[in-house]
Amino acid sequence: MKKAVVTALMLALAVSTSGCGEKKDDNVTIIGGADGPTSIYLAPSSVSEGFRYADPIDGDEYYAVIDRILGECGLEGQEWGTVIGLKGETDAVVSLALEPTGRYKALGIISKEAGCYGIILNDTIDGTQDNVNYAYEAWAYTAKAEDKPEFKWEGDRLYFTYPVQSDNGIETRTVPIDCGYDTGHMEFNMERKDMASVNQEDVLSGTWQTASIGYEMDGEMQPEYYVQFEGLQINYGHMKDADFIVDHTDEISYLEETSPGKYIVQAETSARIQYTLKTAESDNDVLEYYETWNEEEYGDAYRGGSSLSRCN
Repeated sequence: MKKAVVTALMLALAVSTSGCGEKKDDNVTIIGGADGPTSIYLAPSSVSEGFRYADPIDGDEYYAVIDRILGECGLEGQEWGTVIGLKGETDAVVSLALEPTGRYKALGIISKEAGCYGIILNDTIDGTQDNVNYAYEAWAYTAKAEDKPEFKWEGDRLYFTYPVQSDNGIETRTVPIDCGYDTGHMEFNMERKDMASVNQEDVLSGTWQTASIGYEMDGEMQPEYYVQFEGLQINYGHMKDADFIVDHTDEISYLEETSPGKYIVQAETSARIQYTLKTAESDNDVLEYYETWNEEEYGDAYRGGSSLSRCN
């Protein structure tokens, strides 16, 4: 399997846990985080140790691992801020977030097999049930208060924000949660992708171009990218002899018609940068670009050069 490289995070902390219990250690450094399955290590600050490289684990196989850990550790979870690790030889459950009404809970799985891999979504319905749903997703445990995951409602949609490890260090990722069923079912993102696949074809047809200028060809200035929408993908590329050549592709997570002729498209790059394309108020052939999925952040996240206009 393709291996994920672990990036070091140095955090001076005073408390450590082993498995599902706790112990004290006054001289520790926590090293870890994940953009794929990996481990969090606990080591004396005076000792330099190599990193473990962990392989992704298939969901069918990892299901049993999560079952084992929940059987050992339960559904309460260690509080965020507790040091967890012991060189990748620890199974643990971390309490990640509680939704404001108290109905929905999220827990993070740390395993000997795959490190920070697996998120538990628990719908308690009326607070008396445990309806446990497994999401096979990588996450990063930093123990820092500012990185603590959270649930947040925007209108009638529930979003979950949590830290992940990227090439640039720790970043936050926000995903919509499909929930609210009598059965207690919860999952990441699927309802939004189904909606995108149904709606996008007619709305986003043709070729679009970025507002930013990229290069000169045959005496004419060309946009930085030409853009085409295909299925659940946004293809960024350039034109060569009237043919569209793809440079890179981003994934659509959500598409909604907010009013007649007005749309919101939310997508994510391979580097997990989340952005929104929103139909301009004055022109249905212009999609404004905001480098966030959070509407409250639009004012600071607008990127005019990345906005798109339909060119045919």
